[in-house]
Amino acid sequence: KPAYSSTSLANVVKISRSSVITRKDFTEQILHRIYASSETPTIDQVHPHRLAVFFAVIGIGASLSPEPAADQQGGKYYVLACAALSLVPIIAEAMVPTIQAIFLVNSFLHNNNRVSAEESWLLTGLIGRLAFRVCKVTIFCKHLQLTAVLKDRSSLSASDMSHLCRIEV
Repeated sequence: KPAYSSTSLANVVKISRSSVITRKDFTEQILHRIYASSETPTIDQVHPHRLAVFFAVIGIGASLSPEPAADQQGGKYYVLACAALSLVPIIAEAMVPTIQAIFLVNSFLHNNNRVSAEESWLLTGLIGRLAFRVCKVTIFCKHLQLTAVLKDRSSLSASDMSHLCRIEV
């Protein structure tokens, strides 16, 4: 029985409504990679920060359960989320799942009254710096692509131009 089945879908929906990660992204980018083709889950195809998102979502979902040991169960997934975040450098490999994972860890701490205002402020500041860094890298990459395409204007169509000018974070 997969670990995510212990969390009701309603709890996962609550998380996705906060726009941290959509149900579609959670399913396609994380669950399908973990529970891909065999009955045995594997994390070989999942970046550690995506794995941290998985554990944080399960932790929040478990802690929202009405079961008596829910808070303790959620705490175990919280620890796993933090461990997964520590497997690769946060600053060096910052990407959207890194930001999502830290945001969800902060949300878990708030939901369970485990965080002081100072800790939350530090995590929120880190989220802001990482978001700026990821956005800045995305804009720079799009700029490089646009510059390369503009050098060869003969191959540039209107749809190419609109695709290159759209910044996605």
